[in-house]
Amino acid sequence: MTLTFPGHVITTSSSRYHNPSNSTTCVAKALLGYTPADGFQRRWDRLLSALPTPPKQKAYNIATHKTELVKCWEPLQFYEPGEERHIPWKCTEWTNDHALPALWNAGEIVEEIPADPSSEDWVWDEEYQRYRHWSAEKNEWVWAPGE
Repeated sequence: MTLTFPGHVITTSSSRYHNPSNSTTCVAKALLGYTPADGFQRRWDRLLSALPTPPKQKAYNIATHKTELVKCWEPLQFYEPGEERHIPWKCTEWTNDHALPALWNAGEIVEEIPADPSSEDWVWDEEYQRYRHWSAEKNEWVWAPGE
């Protein structure tokens, strides 16, 4: 899942990328939890695309030659120096305050692997109408045969 910011408007899209942990530019990572490998991109896309996202909030001001926070779009107005500005809705706030809680609340990210590797604990999946259990060996969900 990637978040892109064309023109300071956040959009979500699924893309396959290499493991960023293997990159020489990776400094640190924080693991958020586990997600089922089977079909998660479609479910994440559907969930995240339904969330409100930050609107375009900045534009290039030809008078100052800078990209600035917009006061009003119709007609285009920028804040004057010293004028109190509204607080912009940042993309990191969207991620932390909206996207991640939505994924956790939907059970798409869980803190622990759902079942003991030696367990046969099966969990009912409402979306797929099938039982599943976590395979630590495969590091993915194992689905009961469909009927």
